[in-house]
Amino acid sequence: MGKDSKMLKMEFCCGCWLEGGCIMGNLLENLKEFISRDKVVIIHLRNVSSPLPEFTEMFLDEGYGDIWEIVRTVVESGYKGTIILDHSPEIVETPGMETAFCAGYIKGLIRAA
Repeated sequence: MGKDSKMLKMEFCCGCWLEGGCIMGNLLENLKEFISRDKVVIIHLRNVSSPLPEFTEMFLDEGYGDIWEIVRTVVESGYKGTIILDHSPEIVETPGMETAFCAGYIKGLIRAA
């Protein structure tokens, strides 16, 4: 199998990319490249407060990552696969509400893009 094998694909975790910061490279440019090469089978959305060495997981609409730009890039790149919430902080008073919030937020971003 060569480096562009049709069999070699990836899960693109935006949260891990954001955790890695500059050392990971440009998230948007790399996302476009992997999508254009048909290498992405699923995209995980997650936001964090800052890159390593210390970070806190945040809701999608918080943190230093621009989730709108990520979703816009995904849509404009023609990606047709799955985009899901990786995980997020819990809303202690109403278990499961964080997933409902994030699902609606993602759906709204996709429609807006």
